[in-house]
Amino acid sequence: MAATSWGWRDAPVLEAVLRLTRAGGDATPEAIAYESILHVEDVHFAIEALAADGYVQVAPADSADIHSTLIVTPSLALRRRH
Repeated sequence: MAATSWGWRDAPVLEAVLRLTRAGGDATPEAIAYESILHVEDVHFAIEALAADGYVQVAPADSADIHSTLIVTPSLALRRRH
């Protein structure tokens, strides 16, 4: 079953990813949660939906911190539009 983006948390998470990556920072779930003022669990659900629908790409991070295991970047298609 495909994820459905644009729940109450998806737009703030996508906006936070864009702000963080444009500023040259890492868009980890924790950084996104801080930037979007959402709980990290809500951020994870939004990342799943946005990734399934092609808005963001997720890659493992090189970090010993278990909570920063993902780096989220805008998808190539989204970057071309902005």
